Amino acid sequence: MRLLITSFLTIYLLTLCHTRKSPAKKSTYSDRVVDGHSGQIQDFPYMVGLMYDYSALRAFCGGSIIAKHWVLTAGHCIVEKNSKTGKLQPLAFYILKTVTARGNTTFISGVAQDFVDHLVIKYLYHDRLTIVEGKVVENDVGLLQVKQGFDGLYERVINLEEQPHSLIQEGVQAGWGRIYPDIPVGADALRYHHVYILSREKCILAAMYS
Repeated sequence: MRLLITSFLTIYLLTLCHTRKSPAKKSTYSDRVVDGHSGQIQDFPYMVGLMYDYSALRAFCGGSIIAKHWVLTAGHCIVEKNSKTGKLQPLAFYILKTVTARGNTTFISGVAQDFVDHLVIKYLYHDRLTIVEGKVVENDVGLLQVKQGFDGLYERVINLEEQPHSLIQEGVQAGWGRIYPDIPVGADALRYHHVYILSREKCILAAMYS
């Protein structure tokens, strides 16, 4: 299992590093991807929304199905920095054991389409995840294990890239994030963006001059 998790983390870090938004549509925030195009879960069956509990109507984060019981997500979707101790700690709803990964649906609230909730039973995050002034600056990656396997009609394991990118390529970023940069409310319907995927070297260089 450790080898499996390490392989997923290695692939994720090599291929994603930082995604740079396509210049086709600009956001007022350079570090946040917002709005996008309307999508369907049939086109992104690997996507799940992370919900505080079964009754939640909006996702607080997103993730990708990488195995029958595992979701790849961001580290900041799992932990936060304690303002007093300076140490990382799991978000409260993980302690309460109410977090679910909701899949099989275009609409995260579940309207007009059946959704499937999968209870999160274990979480892992990078042991060198670094948060500075409220922002994650390094190793923002985490894994979630769910109790119920991903067997829904529109629940599929994502095809992960196995080799690092040497040239700039275009990828797709999907989820239920904000539509407007100044309104902290996520979308109900699935959205997607075209983004640039950089090699780690080009990513670091781009971040230095952005």
